[in-house]
Amino acid sequence: MTRPEILAHMAFFGYVPKMARDIKKNFFSVIWQELL
Repeated sequence: MTRPEILAHMAFFGYVPKMARDIKKNFFSVIWQELL
């Protein structure tokens, strides 16, 4: 793997968990509002 590929992978795997957390948080807050 070349250096740009390594950086791209690091950026990708750093970004995806954050995005997943945000989506999960928004998802649960929407569901919570629907229940109330």
